[in-house]
Amino acid sequence: MEQNSMLCETCQHINLDNYLNQATSPGTVELGYFQDIAKKDDCPLCRLVIQTLNCHSRKHWKTGIYPVEVCYLGRYDETSTSPVLEVWFNSTSETLPDGMRGHSTTLGQILPLLPRFSSSHDANRSGSTSRVQLVGEKVDVSRIQRWMSSCASHHGLKCNPTKPQTREKADVGLLLVDVKRMRLTTCDWNSTYIALSYVWGSSKGLTTTKANIDHLQREGALQELRGELPQAIRDAIDLVDAVGEAYLWVDALCIIQDDDASKAAYVSRMNEIYSNARVTLVTLNNPSYKSMLPGVAHPRALAQSPVEINGLHLVPRLPQLFEVEQSATWSRRAWTFQEGILSRRCLFFSQNQVFWQCRSSYQSEDCPDDYDHDASKRLQGRKANALERDTRNDPRMQFSAYESLVKQYSPRSLTYPADSLFAFTGILGALAESFGWKLASALPESALDLALLWRPMFSVTMWPRPLSGQTTGPTVCTSPTWCWTAWHGDIFWDPWRLDSFAAQEVSIKTEVACFWIQDRGGLRQIQRGQALDSGTQTVSHMVTEHAQVNSKLLFEAKAIDIMEYNLGPPNMDQCAWWNGDVAGGGLSSYFRNNMSSSLWVYDASGHHCGTLPGFGVDAWSAEGKNRLRHDLVLVSHCSQDEVTQSAMQDFQNNLPLEYPSDKEYYEEIFDARYYKYKSDWALNVILVRWKGTLAERVAVGQIHADAWDGTVQEVKLITLV
Repeated sequence: MEQNSMLCETCQHINLDNYLNQATSPGTVELGYFQDIAKKDDCPLCRLVIQTLNCHSRKHWKTGIYPVEVCYLGRYDETSTSPVLEVWFNSTSETLPDGMRGHSTTLGQILPLLPRFSSSHDANRSGSTSRVQLVGEKVDVSRIQRWMSSCASHHGLKCNPTKPQTREKADVGLLLVDVKRMRLTTCDWNSTYIALSYVWGSSKGLTTTKANIDHLQREGALQELRGELPQAIRDAIDLVDAVGEAYLWVDALCIIQDDDASKAAYVSRMNEIYSNARVTLVTLNNPSYKSMLPGVAHPRALAQSPVEINGLHLVPRLPQLFEVEQSATWSRRAWTFQEGILSRRCLFFSQNQVFWQCRSSYQSEDCPDDYDHDASKRLQGRKANALERDTRNDPRMQFSAYESLVKQYSPRSLTYPADSLFAFTGILGALAESFGWKLASALPESALDLALLWRPMFSVTMWPRPLSGQTTGPTVCTSPTWCWTAWHGDIFWDPWRLDSFAAQEVSIKTEVACFWIQDRGGLRQIQRGQALDSGTQTVSHMVTEHAQVNSKLLFEAKAIDIMEYNLGPPNMDQCAWWNGDVAGGGLSSYFRNNMSSSLWVYDASGHHCGTLPGFGVDAWSAEGKNRLRHDLVLVSHCSQDEVTQSAMQDFQNNLPLEYPSDKEYYEEIFDARYYKYKSDWALNVILVRWKGTLAERVAVGQIHADAWDGTVQEVKLITLV
């Protein structure tokens, strides 16, 4: 421990006792520029400040050069009786290196050590203060055992629900790693085991195949081949044994990787595998052959160096789970998303410490066991799990939980596009079980009219698809284009257009009498929620004629050839909101920027009458090169009371930046000089491209009802693939 020495002139005036024990905060102190503080080697508080901030270092930091910002010291009252000392600085585009833009705050916490690491005098002085403890090079197995035991004994049904009757199949048992006998073994689905969630590196190491499955089931086989196992699996085997458990589930070994039947059986039951695990071990480090559980076989980097200042023994608090997870590759991969969401208990292994997260509590190694974090508190725990929401059997709340999961999953990366749906299957299974849903691909059938209106938040790209006559494989995606799993990027359902804006609720009414789905189960009619049934009548097309092809959505709808309109970039000068003599001059800059990724629909007179968001000019130009026919297909319409500026006054602090006024809200979709508000003006349309008699989704948007009614329409049988 660094001993007390001469404080610098700035730090001499800081009474840490007051910050840690006084009822009211003494206020914020400006410490100076980061690089200047870093040069004060003789000042223990300056060293502690730099040590604390370095725990949260960013990629652009460089010794002696970055960061350059002014640092501050103050207090955050985590609870009324437990003040926490904080140091921070704010970065802006002006202070960041050339080429970097944005605004962020780097913040660290300084806490007294627990009494066993410091003097009794120190403990008495900071008795009401939150405290921290030192984390060693190796994982404390006894603490992990206590966390597991406490959850099993005290957390009730939230963490330990009664297991439902499992779907036993004569030909599919639960393949597990027996860590005692070092072999694979087939067990009952109700067995107790620990699961591993990690990112496969470029060198995958040993996997189970049809050629080696028999050998791997012999006692000691995995010990013989231990050197071929990725470090993460070796560490997991050792930890499972150390905590007194017998079995481990890890996909690389417990799924026969070249057996499609094995993959299908386990992928369809990911919900059971992870939710029933005793705990899931998660690696929060970079992917490589040596991906590991730090602190099991290999020592961890020690980031805490206690400092004594005026009798107080202080140490930085290590980065907490929310921060570590954000920067980990694990949080950006598609397969790991459902592994974390479905698990009721997780142990997260970072470079500095282990975190425990279950449905009831959150713990970290640098805090005592009696410091039970509430995951809803500031800076603690992971993001809320949408599967845990109380949806009260409300269809809108259920869809909101589904949307939250899609938004988190959709931008994540995949090695193989073919996995885009499979990597979400476990979550779909959990949703179907909780809400009683049936699913068409990854869309809930009961809310299909709403589900079809997913759109890019910015822009998306379609996963590579099999060419005509091409054999499907891992490098191509076979999800239907009408489902978001066929696309890669940030997906969402626009709440301002489909839910409510400024307290003006939106109701969606279908324009399609019935949808039919052709999938592996054959041809069947989709049963939607009654609230969306508008009584639209069907005409004489026979959908049974198209029953021979899978993954199709069939329905009759009104369609308009896109040649009836012109599609082009947003023309802001055409907007109706005038500022002096400048057309559109009063529109906010954020609105203008937000429109840059949209395509506008113009009527025959050149007036803006509709918008396809997230589908820009470049994407439409690429569509033009394929010389295929395109239609706008009407699937539903929205009704909403008029949004007025007076109605928006009560929501000024909760409005999206792109809609600071009612003008932008409507100008996004149509030119208000030529098209006027009416309660059901908003028609929801899908832009499709035709390939023979089959159609593919290209984009979704809205068009004004008057612009639609003024064109030639035709009722068509739409076969979306």
